[in-house]
Amino acid sequence: YRIQVRVHCSGFGDGYETSVWVNSHTTEQTQVGCTGRWVSGGFRPGTPSMNPDGTWNSPPMEKEPDRFEPSYLTGIDYLSAVVDNSGRRRPGAPAPSGS
Repeated sequence: YRIQVRVHCSGFGDGYETSVWVNSHTTEQTQVGCTGRWVSGGFRPGTPSMNPDGTWNSPPMEKEPDRFEPSYLTGIDYLSAVVDNSGRRRPGAPAPSGS
């Protein structure tokens, strides 16, 4: 069987859809996950310093480092299940009996 699922992830986006193949008369644990994303660091003013004459030096903007935002699995919706005779079976599964 080919099971179509929608995976929901925390933090951003709408998730994604994927297919899972399950042999007949078996159960299968769904192996899906959420990867997270890199977020570009913003800019902030540099640290000002005082010149010897008492005036202030305004340094250029400094880029903050990029950061990784993890994402976590928040849910799975099972959308459909169809018989799939394409030959894509789980490893070690017996061949279909034709019944």
